[in-house]
Amino acid sequence: MSNFTTPRESVNRGAETHRTASDEQGVALLMTLGVLSLLMVLGLSFALSAMNSLKSVRIAKDLVKARLYDESGFEKIFELLEKEFADLENPDNLFPATKRNVPQRMGPCSWDERYFWVSIFDDEDQDQDFADLNDALYMTMVGVPMTHDSTMENHIATNLTSHSWIHSTDAVDGTKINARVTYIIYDETGKVDPNGICGTVMEGQELRTGGSPDEISLIDVLEDTPLAQALQSSDVDPANGLRDPDSMWFSYYDIFKTFHKQDTEYWENFPDNADNIMKNIFPFSYDIEAFSVIEEDTGQPIDKHRFNLGREDWDTIENDTMVATILSNAADFWAGGNTGGIQWLMNASDSTPKEQIAANIVDYCDIDDGEPVNATTDYNISSPTGRPSYCGNEQVPYINEIQFKVGMNLTGFTFAVHRIELINMYDYDVATSFADATLTVTVVVDSSEVSDLDLTFVRNITAADGVTLDAPDYIYFNDINPVETLPNIPQETMTSLAITVKSVKLTDTTTGLLMDFAFDEDSTSGGDTIVGTGGLMERYVSVECNDPRNNLDADEWTWDSWGDGPGDSGSVIQVGSPRTPNTVFSIGADASQNDQEPGAVNPWDVSTAFIRNGPMKHFWELGLIHRGQSWQTINLHDYQPVDLAESADMGMGNYAGSNGGDANILSQVKLTSDTEVTGRININTPNANVLKALFHGIRLGSDFSDPTPASGVGINYNNLLADNSATDIIGTTGPVYTGSSAVAPADGTIRAENGSGVNGSGEPLNDPFRYRGEVARVDRLKNGTIGTQNTDRLQEEIIAKVANLITIRQNYFTVMITSQIIDDLLTGYKGGQQGVYDAGIDQVLAEQRLIAILYRDATNNKFDVVRYEYLDE
Repeated sequence: MSNFTTPRESVNRGAETHRTASDEQGVALLMTLGVLSLLMVLGLSFALSAMNSLKSVRIAKDLVKARLYDESGFEKIFELLEKEFADLENPDNLFPATKRNVPQRMGPCSWDERYFWVSIFDDEDQDQDFADLNDALYMTMVGVPMTHDSTMENHIATNLTSHSWIHSTDAVDGTKINARVTYIIYDETGKVDPNGICGTVMEGQELRTGGSPDEISLIDVLEDTPLAQALQSSDVDPANGLRDPDSMWFSYYDIFKTFHKQDTEYWENFPDNADNIMKNIFPFSYDIEAFSVIEEDTGQPIDKHRFNLGREDWDTIENDTMVATILSNAADFWAGGNTGGIQWLMNASDSTPKEQIAANIVDYCDIDDGEPVNATTDYNISSPTGRPSYCGNEQVPYINEIQFKVGMNLTGFTFAVHRIELINMYDYDVATSFADATLTVTVVVDSSEVSDLDLTFVRNITAADGVTLDAPDYIYFNDINPVETLPNIPQETMTSLAITVKSVKLTDTTTGLLMDFAFDEDSTSGGDTIVGTGGLMERYVSVECNDPRNNLDADEWTWDSWGDGPGDSGSVIQVGSPRTPNTVFSIGADASQNDQEPGAVNPWDVSTAFIRNGPMKHFWELGLIHRGQSWQTINLHDYQPVDLAESADMGMGNYAGSNGGDANILSQVKLTSDTEVTGRININTPNANVLKALFHGIRLGSDFSDPTPASGVGINYNNLLADNSATDIIGTTGPVYTGSSAVAPADGTIRAENGSGVNGSGEPLNDPFRYRGEVARVDRLKNGTIGTQNTDRLQEEIIAKVANLITIRQNYFTVMITSQIIDDLLTGYKGGQQGVYDAGIDQVLAEQRLIAILYRDATNNKFDVVRYEYLDE
């Protein structure tokens, strides 16, 4: 029984169970409320997250829009610049900072003398929007202001009354403003690229030859030695340079960032140092070794290769081939390679002996000392009567005078070459070049009694002659073999005697190589009567060359009249003038048509004679190349005006005068095989500091053969350009211009001006340079303003030493754009008006700033984007 449970017990147990369940009924409610609360929190969090995400999307969307407007603004700027400078015949379009008579365009700002354009409103339906413009255009890099707010505001308010935001309105609602864009365009042309120059060249350290832009000193342009040294490559002075020798400055940002990283005084002195850098320095200077001509078929400019005067293959190419190369058309630059000739010489006028000039260039640059270039196609060295069509100048003695003698003895008349005179035109000894040489003269003797008698005379020159021909000097040789007995003439009178010189040549006896050759065509004396006296007599006559370097030209030779002795004077020249200056030396009535060297002693008052026998090292040497005309070398101190539209037909013409000069060739040659170069300065710069750096340190009176500042090489230290040389050149009020007046043009740019309303070419005043050879038009570089320049070589020295350091091609622009996305509220809201930006009412939803660097080629108006980035500062 005890194992059974009573009903009461069962009920009690059930009641207990029921009570336990009843106590736990509130937990479910609490759990439900908890879950609901959690779900509510999660829902609110999700909603908040969704709202934030939506807001972020909207912000990101507005930022993307702002960037797109930046890009759209950049395209508009691109189009604006391209159209503005499209007219290549307009000289204003060569250099943007000199652009004149264009309202609201580029002009100098009082801040750092920078030239800029700003956005203007030109939509008749748009009101001027000046709100927050200065803040929008105030941009910084590493804390350095790239623009200037207060000064710019004053300048804009005074000079650029149309300056404004440019509005973009809704496509549906044409009045609602969706965005606004403003920009500023800085012209960076004509500044110094610290990547392209050395930076430490100081006067006395290195001679300025004009061989490379790295001769230019950053110290000169910045006028702050520590700052210049900090910008230089550290391979020059590792203790000072901040730039790694294997790298370059990529931008202003790169420069400022590097300075910022350095705990130096340079950063502490910002913004003064930054202003100095941005005023004078720009780390871009791309240039190509090409010149531009107008293509005849299309009328469009085309780039041509410059000829490399520093090439190393002068001796590996056959001479006639090299001459033909020089006289070929300059090759198209973008076709590749590095070929073609000198177009200026190829297109020379028919009266210009261009083959002779080309041969002279080859002989100057090759190392075949003593063997001139000659046209082998119609000349056989073994033929006494053959002769070349051209014969280059080598550093050898030149055939200068031939004296003939007619004698009479008991058996009849005799004829002989009595004397041959040679001249050393150079200021160094050339005796060893012909100590073992042969002189050969071929003539025809004709008279009433003797008919066309061909004769050849030979003189071997050996060491036994004791040959010395110091520099400079003359020497003559007698005993020319043989003495010819003319056919029996019955009487003591020979009538109508004429001597025709066919050729005279100087050859190396051992090798047979030609050293010099005279007469390209026959030269005949007058028909004279020779009378004997008592059965015995001697008569002498000479033919003498005016400029011995041009003795191949028969027209250069002048005949004397007959005299009784070898020292008698005839009607034209003194016969037999050994070891005395050539009596036919005549620079003519118009000395301006010749390269005079008044007072020069090496050799005399004639154009400078020097041959390097190696590739040219600087353009100044071009002025040593003989022009194939009496007393003329290539004239680098005068420029021949060229119409750009007809530049394909340009060619060497007159030596001097209003339509003469050869400085044009400076645009068509180079000194290395490089096709691209950095560091060149646009000569059309308004920056006086840059011009000072370009010209400072150039020496006057240096030596061609060894242009170093060591003693004993002919450098005239008294003629060094002084520290204020830039002031001497650019004047006290503005940069270089081609005028004699001390007052520079009002806009302070380099211009062509001679004070008479037009320049020497009849072109209007204030014409910027189109070609780098036009630097020869700057009178103050050659007229003695800087120092004594009374000789041809001194008049050419400064011009030639800067020509390779300048360009007119490169224009650079820094473009800064700010775009804002606008919430243009409805008209009436807080008193605002839709379609007009209401400051304090309408909202700026997003803003984006863009900076870009543009390169423009002024010769063809082609643009390239060099740098493009968004600013987040």
